[in-house]
Amino acid sequence: MKTTEVATDVLLDDLLAVFYQKFIYYVPSEIITENALNEIDTEFKDDLLDELCFIDEQMGVCGFSKEDSLELNTLLMDKRSFLQKNTFKLLEKSKELTALEFKVIIVNYHEFLSLFIYITEWMSLNVKRYNGESVNLGVLGAFGFQHSYFVTHLNDINNYFGVSIGAERTYDFSMQNFVMKYMPELVSRFVKNAKKNDEKVEEVQVEKLEQTPIVVPSVKKKRQRPQLDDRQVEAIILEHVFNVRHEDLAQN
Repeated sequence: MKTTEVATDVLLDDLLAVFYQKFIYYVPSEIITENALNEIDTEFKDDLLDELCFIDEQMGVCGFSKEDSLELNTLLMDKRSFLQKNTFKLLEKSKELTALEFKVIIVNYHEFLSLFIYITEWMSLNVKRYNGESVNLGVLGAFGFQHSYFVTHLNDINNYFGVSIGAERTYDFSMQNFVMKYMPELVSRFVKNAKKNDEKVEEVQVEKLEQTPIVVPSVKKKRQRPQLDDRQVEAIILEHVFNVRHEDLAQN
């Protein structure tokens, strides 16, 4: 039984890791309280806030600008095929696993997918609201396309696995519930996948050194951030972005 639980956990981890691949994000500093903003470390602030970023398993975490919008949209097209591969993998596993095992996986997958739809929609709205004309239609379109890819994927999941998931399943993504329930896992998975990406980037760089030089993508590589474990990253985001301390959550 223990072995089966580990296997299902590994499968779910692999499926959810796809959400973080070919992913763009933006967090505006305007949503953070002034007191919290003043306390944020300058380097952390530069890495997280007011910067358009693209996460890729071959390039790592990269900053991008409106001049990169054409290439960005091209890279994001792979996202749709990645999500479709998840659908096919789930179809295969629905035949291999017991009904109970598969239900555990698909329900958790459905919840996390709904969370990403909520997040990508929020980012799409905020990149327009806080940047205005400083971003072009290409960047705005990229955030919109990203959101639509997740929505399309959710429709596929509901069509194929609606019976296993349960009718009209909904989730509470209010700020308090988001911070207390979803943020820890969201950050933990982000850090885990970022570490994997860094390892893959290093492997690619080594391979490039052994081969004929090729053209480097135009997106700009972000400087290396200090190494933090999951709990440190979670604490920083909770306290400095959401102005919530771990001690406060523990008391609740």
